[in-house]
Amino acid sequence: MNNLTVCIFATTKGHFGIKNRYYETIHDLEKHKIDFAKKLAHIKISPNEIEFGEKMRVDFEELGYKVLTTVGEWSHFHCSHPINQLKDLGTVLQEINTPFLLNWEDDFLCHAKSHNLYYYLKYAIDLLDNNPNKISQVRIPRESDDLDRYPTLIQDKTGWYRQNTIFSFNPYVALTHNIKNIYNSICAQQDLITNLIKENKLNAELTFTNLAAQMFGPYSFYSFDKKAITVQHIGSKPGEEDQI
Repeated sequence: MNNLTVCIFATTKGHFGIKNRYYETIHDLEKHKIDFAKKLAHIKISPNEIEFGEKMRVDFEELGYKVLTTVGEWSHFHCSHPINQLKDLGTVLQEINTPFLLNWEDDFLCHAKSHNLYYYLKYAIDLLDNNPNKISQVRIPRESDDLDRYPTLIQDKTGWYRQNTIFSFNPYVALTHNIKNIYNSICAQQDLITNLIKENKLNAELTFTNLAAQMFGPYSFYSFDKKAITVQHIGSKPGEEDQI
């Protein structure tokens, strides 16, 4: 797949004390045997976890990823989290030279159902290629509770699903230049957006939602059918992970 870069976003903090979710994620993705044009990983390293960050780097590099790292303090449910999410995305975007990207956080496993993952990625790329100014993302829906999280999810006459409420950072395919355009708009309004995040009026997803809706329209957020392909979120509290 010579027109698609996969980008994994990981942190040394792990998820609720579990440090190996990234390892589960990248090895699960390897099972789908996608020959990506480029494989990128960004690791946000906490200052007290430099050694573990190096272990993570080795694990990614063994699977052929180019690894980018930044060191920084952040906390869940704090403004430092979305601010660093946006910074990390900017770091990764500088390295992408393919027309399409697949952004993937480090706590999602993929379950392709009727066809293989390659089929669905190609399907999304064709949709984006034919609608470059109308679609901001093609999201892979979550296995559990997805309709509750996206209550406006509807199926259009083409069979695709759309939600008109949010740009999701769950795994998604997009045109690289569209994501770069959204990110450049964030940079142009950096002080305003940072202040709104600090006031708890925005987060990273809502920032992308607002800008993508302005650029591509309120119906630009597409999603696969859950009967075709889903992702399983494993980064929740132990016992609260998505169930298959």
